[in-house]
Amino acid sequence: MKKISWLMLALLSITGSLCAQDTGKKKPVPDPFELPSYSIQEVFRFDLQKNNQLSLQLGDMQDLKHWSNMDSVLQVFLGDMKAFRDSLADPATTKRIDYVIDLAGRKKIRIRQTRLPEATFLLDKGEPALLKLEQDTINILAIHSSPEGTRYDRLIFLINQYDDLESFLGKDLNGKMALLQQNIDGYYVGKNWTHRNRAFYMNADPSITKVQPEPLSLGKISGNTLEIDAGAHVTAQNYKNYFIPSFALQMRVAVKIGSNQHSLRASWEPLFSFPSDAQGHTQTIHNDFLTFSYMYRKIKDGATALFDDNNGIHAALSFGYLVNRQGDLFPKHSYRFSAAQFNLVHGNVILEPCIYFHDFLREVTPGIRISVGGFLF
Repeated sequence: MKKISWLMLALLSITGSLCAQDTGKKKPVPDPFELPSYSIQEVFRFDLQKNNQLSLQLGDMQDLKHWSNMDSVLQVFLGDMKAFRDSLADPATTKRIDYVIDLAGRKKIRIRQTRLPEATFLLDKGEPALLKLEQDTINILAIHSSPEGTRYDRLIFLINQYDDLESFLGKDLNGKMALLQQNIDGYYVGKNWTHRNRAFYMNADPSITKVQPEPLSLGKISGNTLEIDAGAHVTAQNYKNYFIPSFALQMRVAVKIGSNQHSLRASWEPLFSFPSDAQGHTQTIHNDFLTFSYMYRKIKDGATALFDDNNGIHAALSFGYLVNRQGDLFPKHSYRFSAAQFNLVHGNVILEPCIYFHDFLREVTPGIRISVGGFLF
């Protein structure tokens, strides 16, 4: 009994020391210069010429009115940065400036400068001039309260040289903001905007575009990214002597590992046909396929996993099964299989050669399938 008592005391002392160690851990302090996840709902980009760009990121479309006087925003920022003029004077460094205005109106500034290990020059009429290969970044983050809670808005200037920022004063940034305010209604139905390359371009000024916020992300592991999106396609295919329209609703999971993208997709697709009955009346019947697909492709430098130009032929496997059968167009236990896809118009048009068969490769029928559409988010 004494031995058991000593053992119990020893276990209790070990447990107590472990609990004391756990309670002593410090919680990580949130970075005041970074945005919380999914805090940006609307993103607009302004082409400022000569490869300079402004991105306006809003927590809610109602916040657009807060940024109507862009010249005033720039003047306040440049005035606050005068104290750091000497430290930003080196033209050879790449600069990133984070400037935050918190709920109390206090301002926080973080400056990062990097210098490449080698120097690059441009020879102009025999005279060498320093050539800078990376743009400077200025992030202006405004935090403000609303009836729904705390909201975040952010301006991002990507400019060739930090010293060029002052030159944008009086260059009609306010006019562009006023034009955006006048044309913002109805962009989602194409009113006053043209949709191409996964962005909306304002008809009155194509240098202003509305783009998707960052895609829904489930986390990042060592620089790799896992993402989910959903979408719809209008499709058509030939089967034997028939032309069959359809549409597809789908979910996709994509993982980006280094420069490679692997994506898995599940889709439900009703195929419509219009035979005549015994009295000669046209009927509408549909046969539903459930399809699972895998695609692999290389990602271009600087592109994201989902939202970039993906034209070309890609390695893809697709296997569909007839889960709901009406009429006699498709035999029972029918399947559809394809082994490649050809993407056009930035991935919005997809061509797939395929085969149909039933049971164990009986009555194999070749076909080609075309899909037009895109992913919703």
